[in-house]
Amino acid sequence: MPLVPIGIKNENDFYSSYYMDSLLENDIKSVLGYWNEMADTKQTPYQKLMGMSREYFKFCSDFDNEKNSFEKLKLQRTFYSSFFTNLGYEIKPNFIETDEMNHVPVLASVNRDDNTPLLWLIQVVSQSAESIDPLDLSFICDQFDANLNVNKEFVEKNLEDIINQDIFALPSPPRYLIIFSHNQVLLIDQTKWNNSR
Repeated sequence: MPLVPIGIKNENDFYSSYYMDSLLENDIKSVLGYWNEMADTKQTPYQKLMGMSREYFKFCSDFDNEKNSFEKLKLQRTFYSSFFTNLGYEIKPNFIETDEMNHVPVLASVNRDDNTPLLWLIQVVSQSAESIDPLDLSFICDQFDANLNVNKEFVEKNLEDIINQDIFALPSPPRYLIIFSHNQVLLIDQTKWNNSR
């Protein structure tokens, strides 16, 4: 019987139906086995995430009631810093230069052994409590360090354009992007991006 990933939407066949139905469960067995061995001595990532339910609903309520964009940014960053830390990411906010004028605010990054980027974790903030595709959102000025000379045109572009024109256009772009807003987390694979997957 195939694994049914609850809460995961396989948009535009990011993975084939065959992979999702027949191979995914086998591919994650080693990770789940490692986590189960870990359970004897400490909490596993999925146990930590299960323990965040109260924190999650408080975050949702606080975010929906907050009107100030900077406060929304802080609420979202606080919750998702815990979320991604529980999944094993080291949260180190940084600004990665894409060219002389533009910097991408990155919450965490993972590099390959040769120090080229493998993954960037990127936050976008919606001013609305409604569900908006994170790729349609733009960065907000509050995400940038006051010492950076922020290019207004760059900040006003939506994230999809920034990914196309600035991130994946780099000589050594990250293979993966994890984009998150208040109610969605997207995994983007650079090798499938041009196929709208």
